[in-house]
Amino acid sequence: MQFPYFATGISQTIPTESIHIQSLVELTVNNPKKDLVKRIRELRAKNDNQFKKKKRGLAYITPASHLRYRSLNGDDFELNFISSTGYVYLDYDFKDELHLVSEKKKEFISKYGDQIAFCALSSSLGGFQVLVRVNISIRNQKEYLDVWNYLNDNVFTIFEADTDARDIGRAMFISHDEDVFVNYNSIVDLKSVHTSIYGISIEGVKPEVNKTKNKTKNKNKKKIAIAKNNEGVEKDIILRNDNFRYVTEIVYKNKIVDIETREFNKVYFTRNIPDGQKHEVFAATIHILKYLNQWCSIEDIIHEMRLFNNIQKQKMVDSRLLELIKYHWDLTEKKDYIFKSGVRTIHLNPDSDLTAYQRQCISNRINGVIRNNETILKIKEAKSLIASQNGKVNKQNVAKISGVSRRLVTEYFDRDEFELKQLEFEINNNPIPYPPHPDPEKPSDLN
Repeated sequence: MQFPYFATGISQTIPTESIHIQSLVELTVNNPKKDLVKRIRELRAKNDNQFKKKKRGLAYITPASHLRYRSLNGDDFELNFISSTGYVYLDYDFKDELHLVSEKKKEFISKYGDQIAFCALSSSLGGFQVLVRVNISIRNQKEYLDVWNYLNDNVFTIFEADTDARDIGRAMFISHDEDVFVNYNSIVDLKSVHTSIYGISIEGVKPEVNKTKNKTKNKNKKKIAIAKNNEGVEKDIILRNDNFRYVTEIVYKNKIVDIETREFNKVYFTRNIPDGQKHEVFAATIHILKYLNQWCSIEDIIHEMRLFNNIQKQKMVDSRLLELIKYHWDLTEKKDYIFKSGVRTIHLNPDSDLTAYQRQCISNRINGVIRNNETILKIKEAKSLIASQNGKVNKQNVAKISGVSRRLVTEYFDRDEFELKQLEFEINNNPIPYPPHPDPEKPSDLN
């Protein structure tokens, strides 16, 4: 699961990107603004309130909510709130006992280390920050407040969390703590007590045999949609479920495309997977579904994978499918498990008015520049290596060392990499040069 990340400080209200918890840990351990954090802590130790002003320049995340714009008050909530992250943020502040903060952090971890996902000293060293992963879906401010209160009052009772930091859009400044605690596989099970928290039923329960019950349980499940090409031939199957996420949520900064390497995972529900590949594809799908929906239960995964299996021409035997799900579910529950996330560099905004052909042309242009940059980098590295060994830096030797063809070495020998941010700016701020269809005389059917 990811967190909206704001790189330039509290005055920034639109996320720079989304980061996963591994990146949060890395930023906390090796904070590029650690000198600023140090100055903030020095000021607070002297009771100098200037530390609050300094703190506003730190990067931050909104740990509990995915949002388009950091304003969730009143009518802005429906406009800007995308979804909960699956985490709850608890902030502990010890104003009169600053000298005991590190010991209190250790005490908290010792008692609750198997239940919390993240714990680090705060940026001002006045307390510590805690993230808790939960397995129920939180859909609004009231539900978040009810869950926050339940955790503070019934689960993490050793200290009292700061009640001023319990709204779903709360900012968490990224601190500096080389001894940050992380438990990637922790999760607090709230399904068994959800009715006492905010009195709603939890979606995604195991299907019942009784058909009437099935109808009720699955009222939020959308029908399977079959995409067809122009000849009416079925191509791909898309499984839709109101409660499940099948692709990483991307917050777009540009109207057409963002060029930036970000975490990206997607479940591709395709038909007719060959038997020799089915095991591998199903296993990968299980891991991605669990990662994108960390609140879900094994019954939810069973339901999704049975739907996936049912669209295959040659189906996996149900007992074998259940064994496969159980095996990979257990892997994800292990304490040392880390999901190997995918990445993507080209993010085309789905809200743009471009046709499929225009989007393809833009992707091809960007990929071409990326490949050229990779070639230029290989040539530069070869030139540097030859020079370090007092060799002759010529095109023939560079071609041998780099593995790049002589033609490309000649073309790019004295070139620098093209700035991708400049390319991003050009695409987003100039008219698209490509026709809506590869043959302008034909009507566009690729939208």
